[in-house]
Amino acid sequence: MNFENKCTIDRRTNAIIGLVVFLSVFIIYYITKPVSLSFWDCGEYISCSSILGVPHPPGNPFYILLGKFFTLLPFGLSHAQKVSLLSIFFSCFASLFVYLSIVKLVAIWETKQIYAYIAGVFGAFFIAFSQEFWLNAIEAEVYGGLSFFIALIIWLTLIWTEKQKNFNHQNILLLIVYLFFLGFSVHQT
Repeated sequence: MNFENKCTIDRRTNAIIGLVVFLSVFIIYYITKPVSLSFWDCGEYISCSSILGVPHPPGNPFYILLGKFFTLLPFGLSHAQKVSLLSIFFSCFASLFVYLSIVKLVAIWETKQIYAYIAGVFGAFFIAFSQEFWLNAIEAEVYGGLSFFIALIIWLTLIWTEKQKNFNHQNILLLIVYLFFLGFSVHQT
């Protein structure tokens, strides 16, 4: 299959729109984050992040390590809010990579840049503000991290298919495999 773009995506415009998507999602998530802990496993992830404990088997080692890092940051927030902030960042980056992936896919078939940008923004906002994604994004849960790794791997796969004529594209494939297993340490299902 030919993956040549029918339209040229301006990198600067794409970066600016991606930044706007990221920041707007972040602001809304931050405003709607819980004040303390919420339901299900959130309390367990918050307490395990504070003491580097092991949550229920099989555990989520990379998420717990990142959660510990976030609890050490001097934001003036409670431990619960800091670990929730980790999930917010993961989910915002997931929305950003959904935007970038959609722009890259639409540019293959459409001849006008504006259609790719509009489709990317709508797709990113549809996923960011869907009920389940939003709920898991603002609480201390691992699903935002898993969504981030999935979106990043999809975007890198699109980059890899685009650069197949270049011999260095195998490095991207190695990065994809590495991120797959790193994402597996965030959540195993």
